[in-house]
Amino acid sequence: MCESGGGGNTASAEKLYATQAQISQEQWDNWKSSFKPLETKTIADVQALSDPGRIEQRVGLARQDVAGAFTTARHRQQRELQGFGLNPSDGMYGAASRQIGLAEAGATAGASNRARDAAKTEALNAQMGLISTGRGLANSAQAGLSSAASGFAGLGNAQAQAAAQSNAGTGAAVGTAVMAAAMMY
Repeated sequence: MCESGGGGNTASAEKLYATQAQISQEQWDNWKSSFKPLETKTIADVQALSDPGRIEQRVGLARQDVAGAFTTARHRQQRELQGFGLNPSDGMYGAASRQIGLAEAGATAGASNRARDAAKTEALNAQMGLISTGRGLANSAQAGLSSAASGFAGLGNAQAQAAAQSNAGTGAAVGTAVMAAAMMY
């Protein structure tokens, strides 16, 4: 890989850093055309998760589930009590119905709160995941461009040092020649 004059290493390094910069630019262009639209949509979807109407919709579904379960329980209870020969106007029948009503109220409140909390937690987790992903993409692009820029800077420093050494060598040779000429006379 080492070529005479040292210029080969510089040319290889320039090509390498130019390739890194090109790859980073291509990744950036791909992100802008392919992933940015998806990111924009995903951000909107995640923001919609926090919508109070959506949260209350989830609460409503939880209440419907509880109401359906308790309707089934009431029908089963009615069949059982009637199977025992109890009249719906009997006090024991009413007490059993009140007991189911209280249990339903508690279950509805609990299910509503859990649904609300779950919807809010889901929204928060989605937002945090989105923020984390966004930071990772930005850091990755920045790292690629930074690496290429650092490489080019190092290459520039190496070229400047080589020029300085070359100039120093030329100056020393000229100084030696002048000294030799001066001694001859």
